[in-house]
Amino acid sequence: MSDETSALHGETPDFQAAQDQLAKSLDRAHSGEDKALATQVREKGEVLAKMLNSTLRLTKLHDSRNDAFNTPITELERIIRELLDLLGAVHMVMVGGQVYVNDIRVRFEPTDETGERLIQALRPHAIGGISLHQAPKDSELRLFIHRSGSEPPAEGHPRARFQQFLGENGMDYIELSPVFRFRAYGEGGSGEGSSTQDFQTVYNRSTTLVADAWKNLCARRLPNPLPMRRLVTSLIDSTRDEDNQQLLTAVPGEESAFHVQHTLNVATMAVVLGRELKLPNASLADLGVAALFHDVGYTSGEAGRTVSFGAHSVQGARVLLRQRGFHEAKIRRLLVNLQHHWRYDHTPKPTLFARIIHIADDYDTFTRTRPDGPLMTPVDTLARMVGAAGTQYDPVLLQLLVNRLGKYPAGTLLELEDGRWAMSSSGVRSPETFDRPLCVVTRLADGTEPEESTLVDLAEEGRVARVIGLGG
Repeated sequence: MSDETSALHGETPDFQAAQDQLAKSLDRAHSGEDKALATQVREKGEVLAKMLNSTLRLTKLHDSRNDAFNTPITELERIIRELLDLLGAVHMVMVGGQVYVNDIRVRFEPTDETGERLIQALRPHAIGGISLHQAPKDSELRLFIHRSGSEPPAEGHPRARFQQFLGENGMDYIELSPVFRFRAYGEGGSGEGSSTQDFQTVYNRSTTLVADAWKNLCARRLPNPLPMRRLVTSLIDSTRDEDNQQLLTAVPGEESAFHVQHTLNVATMAVVLGRELKLPNASLADLGVAALFHDVGYTSGEAGRTVSFGAHSVQGARVLLRQRGFHEAKIRRLLVNLQHHWRYDHTPKPTLFARIIHIADDYDTFTRTRPDGPLMTPVDTLARMVGAAGTQYDPVLLQLLVNRLGKYPAGTLLELEDGRWAMSSSGVRSPETFDRPLCVVTRLADGTEPEESTLVDLAEEGRVARVIGLGG
């Protein structure tokens, strides 16, 4: 048995150590430590939000170097240090009138407008969140407060200019997050006030966020799931419309790195599969975040070393364990990292999230376009995976994927009976269109390229003569 196979089946000391650590962590979570931690974060987070709000409002009356700032700056510095000691890194997000500190919502009195005031103060700079990886000095805090509360936002890209300003003044340990529309899904809730967004737009906007998260993890910063959760809510929203046929065919931007494309594709397919299972939106959000973190073990390499395939699952769990505290969503992410390459017939059986992400991960790995082309066509990939149903993959989940993608999944190059070549660009729209997708014509019957993009609905016209393989 190879080292990679042994690692996946739990036969290495590293794997067993990670499992033991996870078991102990679960025990601590069940014993109530997580609840106690959440209470501390909520209480200290309230102080942090109120002190930040007070100092920002004070800039309307005094210069930040004024003695009037002495006490509030000292108090703000103190509470940041306490939270850093407690959490390792502080991630504060202001959205929808609410304030979240490391995934935990801060509770204010009904008449308290702290959340709304913080949003109003920081929105002109296009800031929706602040992450601190170390405690700022008195002078640095004053500089940050002055820039936030007194100076007008920079033109063009205010948040990027603000981030540049922080770096130039030795405060690159402070990260500024963009403003996101956040919808809190309940169990089975539909997200009141939601609106379907264009999937391509969401995908393009998400590449920067995923790239930044990957860069932070490579720099040994702590995992921050909340921006990922907001990203997933956008994916859930954009894949809600049953008539949207471009779910799995987003075109990555030129600057989109391999890991960004793969991560987003796996998360998208996982959400689509979860929706086919009729999972409630809260569970879909947890599933999507787990998918976005499924390969974080590759960020743990040191001194230019690359983490091997056989080690990345255990390393991923170790990366996630750096985030303080335990709750159900984090446990699910840990299990996904440990199990997303387990076979379906593994004993014990992998969790539902791990089985979903295993299918999404392998499908994208085989079909993703590389500089020298994909490893396999979508049709060949599905055939290969169906052949391993019940052993490598969950047969029910795999059938759901087939039902969603159809006989000619998006990205399949077809030759039509009239001699034209066309690329499948849709999933299954109805049982009747299982083998009749929407297609984009890529070559005319005379072998020339079309002058303009032409969409062909095989449910209305045209018939497939053959599937064109990788060699043409």
